[in-house]
Amino acid sequence: MKKSNERIIELLYRLLCVNVSAGAILLLLSAFFVADDVTWKHFAVLFLTIGVFLAVKRLNRQQQIYAFLSIMLFLALLFGVAGRENFAGWVLARHGFLRVFVLGVFACVLQLLFEKYFFLQISFTVMMCILLLYSLFAKRHVPKMGVGLFMLYAVMTLTEYIRIVCRKNKREKAQAYLVWITPFLALYFCILCLMPAPETPYGWQWLVNLYRRAEETITICVENFVNRNDEDLNGSISGFSENAALFSNVTVDNKNIMVIETSPGKKQPLYLTGKIYDSFDGREWKSTNEADGRERLLDTIETVCALEAYAKISPDHPIFNNSVRAESEYRHFRTDYLLAPSKTWKIKSRSAYRQRGADLVFDKKAEHGTEYSFQYCRMDMGRDAMRDFLQSDLAEREELWERTAKKYTKDEITYEELGAYREKIRDYYLKETALSPETQEWVAAVTKDAENGVDRLFCIEEALAHMKYNTNPGGLPEEVTDAQGFLNYFLTESPEGFCTYYATAFVLLARAEGFPTRYVQGFCVPMGTAEETEVYSGMAHAWPEVYVEGKGWIPFEPTPGYGVRRYPAEEGKPGPRDYAAQTQNPEAEENSVEDVEVSDGQMEEEKERLQELKNWLRYLFIGAAFLLVTGVFVFVIEKLSENYRDRRRSLSERYRQAVLRNLQILSMLGYDREPSETYHELVECIRRDGDGADIPTGFIETYESILYGTREAGESEFEECLEVRGELMGILRQKKGRRYWIYKIKLYMM
Repeated sequence: MKKSNERIIELLYRLLCVNVSAGAILLLLSAFFVADDVTWKHFAVLFLTIGVFLAVKRLNRQQQIYAFLSIMLFLALLFGVAGRENFAGWVLARHGFLRVFVLGVFACVLQLLFEKYFFLQISFTVMMCILLLYSLFAKRHVPKMGVGLFMLYAVMTLTEYIRIVCRKNKREKAQAYLVWITPFLALYFCILCLMPAPETPYGWQWLVNLYRRAEETITICVENFVNRNDEDLNGSISGFSENAALFSNVTVDNKNIMVIETSPGKKQPLYLTGKIYDSFDGREWKSTNEADGRERLLDTIETVCALEAYAKISPDHPIFNNSVRAESEYRHFRTDYLLAPSKTWKIKSRSAYRQRGADLVFDKKAEHGTEYSFQYCRMDMGRDAMRDFLQSDLAEREELWERTAKKYTKDEITYEELGAYREKIRDYYLKETALSPETQEWVAAVTKDAENGVDRLFCIEEALAHMKYNTNPGGLPEEVTDAQGFLNYFLTESPEGFCTYYATAFVLLARAEGFPTRYVQGFCVPMGTAEETEVYSGMAHAWPEVYVEGKGWIPFEPTPGYGVRRYPAEEGKPGPRDYAAQTQNPEAEENSVEDVEVSDGQMEEEKERLQELKNWLRYLFIGAAFLLVTGVFVFVIEKLSENYRDRRRSLSERYRQAVLRNLQILSMLGYDREPSETYHELVECIRRDGDGADIPTGFIETYESILYGTREAGESEFEECLEVRGELMGILRQKKGRRYWIYKIKLYMM
């Protein structure tokens, strides 16, 4: 036991010396090892290298070979996962991790030499002192932590020197050490006191960031495990899910499902498109457009062309902003859909996604922690400006289309492709819709002052927006079995409901007017001036979009209370009570008006650092898993080889191994045999111990007589050892209790 403690102390001292010296070198020569600033990642690589090296050093030669092969296989796996370019940039050039790795190995080799030849350690310390003095007179910047680590290493070296001198002079008392060490400790203390201190207290920001990142990682794992069977949202305002039915009532909640980050400043409400539907059977919406395409991009280009042409004939109106950028992260949300505005033209996501019909869907269901960014075009128009824009006569030009397409995509999108796209829109979104006489009468009454088709759409929108909002309108009657029956019931018998009712009614009425129209589910997010906006499930919403040829898909807002959000230029005008504001989390409302002065460059830099950390954790997890699998594989191979070798051993050799295994169990029970102690003295020691009366020691006496006698071990002696092993394991289990399994595993691995 004493010898085991000495080995542990020796290993800890060696680890301390190597880590301090390597850390000092890394900071004092940071310009050589790292192109930029030294970060915690470099120290992690350094300490991990040192730990692995010293751990491998304690193994036997065969185990060292296995460890070396495991490390090479891990690097090969990392190379395969990261790719050649990323691996080379990440390890070799960009961050200098390879040089830090070499430094760790070099520091370990130096420490082993220093332990054998102490004068080398003295020389190394003197050389580092000269380097530190040179940096001082040359006015070369040296990190404070680097100076502190070196001074600590210098004090440790001098302490070791004093210990050696005292031992040579046969002075082993602690007082002598303290007397000789005190001047150096005093010098170290004075240097630390003279070093300038910051005016403000140290905030331990790195520790705060580490805690936040660890908390976020744990939250992501827990959320994804707990919610692994959940599907989207059911029971919020629109019931955003695959099942787009007209429920009789909805349950409103405020679950935080995602967060959106944008540049500080005034922002317009954001409509995040989730799923788009084209067919209605009277009670439920369905999507039949499942073909993969690029409808979103075609729509964006068509609308941008129209807005640029309209800006030339109406320069006084606020038109659009085509460079709005936002980043989003899913929280308590699990869905197939990538939520983004309808006029999105660029998306960056680590999770693979594709366009299915008009929807953006992930290849694998997105969950807590999914991140992506998008750039979109935002139309900054009030109701009157939008009406003028849709009624304007804009001549389409192929040259403008091609120029705009090159601006928004690298792919070739010809003007002829626009014609096929419009045919597809009419096939899917201009379903024949028959109106009952009562519904026709209602439409005629609300559109009596309209001059054209676009005017009729705005009249219908305004009439629906002044009806009653009700989250519990009751179920639809059984006789409602088609679109005509729904319109007749909703407009003439029970004119109240929530957003799905109003969006459905508008889609059907707009189609009856001859406009291709679709039903959209997503989220209506009121954006404030803060950098970060939280999205809650209560913001789930449904709205209609009308296709106006030459202008693209235009969203309308017939739901009572949402008009001021859809037309932000009129947000100062009085309107119906805004129901969505009631569902918003009060904390989110408070955060939405915070003024955060952070530049786009800082935000980008922070996101890159966070993404780099996630990549690091991912590689670390893969490496740990690979090492675990490799370790199990090597252990199994080693045990199989050991069993094979054991079968080929002679009986006397197997008997000797059995005796040594029993002695290892006695060591675990606290009965260690010292190198100078005979087997007879070990037996006497066990018998003198009060707890050793029940411990069988006959096998030791038998082994001693065979070892120093002339007779050889036979089958009876070997069987005796095996029986004693069973008794000793029983005693070990009785004395160690729950820790018995730890000792059993340790014994098995010896």
